[in-house]
Amino acid sequence: MKKILLTAIITVFLPNVFTLATPNHGPVIKAFYAPYGAGSYKVPYDRTINGGYSDDNLSDSGDTKENQLKTLEGYSFSCGYFYNWLQGDITYTAIKTKDQYVKEVSTVNSVHYTDASLWNADARIGYRFDKPGDTSYKWLYLGIRRSHFDISFNDTEVNATGYLAGFYGFHSYGLDWPVELVFTYEIQAAFFRHNFNHLKTDIDINENRKKGIDLGLSAGMGIQYEPWDIALIFKISPFISEKYYEADYPGDKKNTRTNMSGSLIGFEIIFSIPENKNTD
Repeated sequence: MKKILLTAIITVFLPNVFTLATPNHGPVIKAFYAPYGAGSYKVPYDRTINGGYSDDNLSDSGDTKENQLKTLEGYSFSCGYFYNWLQGDITYTAIKTKDQYVKEVSTVNSVHYTDASLWNADARIGYRFDKPGDTSYKWLYLGIRRSHFDISFNDTEVNATGYLAGFYGFHSYGLDWPVELVFTYEIQAAFFRHNFNHLKTDIDINENRKKGIDLGLSAGMGIQYEPWDIALIFKISPFISEKYYEADYPGDKKNTRTNMSGSLIGFEIIFSIPENKNTD
């Protein structure tokens, strides 16, 4: 009789022990498209033209549209995987300006219609906080960022490589039907070292490499269809990208920089599919 009871206990409970001991794992895939955005950029200029001297050594962009939410657009794509507490991914983000111009500070009434684009490629890995069977999770990560900023005005181009750190949250709240409410947020910062921050431009300056920093935030809200673990999110993502330089102008030394900043507004599709799914 004891053997029969022992066999029954092992048959019932042992598979559950193995199931609970199996690490949770699965893919995390995101695609974000932002047809709307508001922002601008700054670009170094030649201080020697027509005696144009200024303390900040920058020209600002403006826009030709009445609708301020159509001055930027962008997209990003991310593909990653998590296994138990470890998660990593590769992310590509691209942003470009629309219908903008630059007024050259050193020349009166000099307007140039220009384009500017920024892309970032990130490789990230970090610690994932979650519960088996639940798509909600938090992710604390570190990574490496490769950044490229291109401005048609004065053929200005920046290439920089730096370190990235951030925190991401994905929270789902179940309802009585298969659709869940979802909230997301993210904060991140990237720091670029002197030797990996390069500026190329046609203007007459001799520049030394200096520091750079990127800051980004995002907040989103949407719905998730739990049987497929697919979510549609309305997302707002403000950002700033700054690269600083020590510029040796003829007869003078000043600091100069490149910059793009603004906010992107659009929709994101997220697949976050744990192996240990909630079947309740």
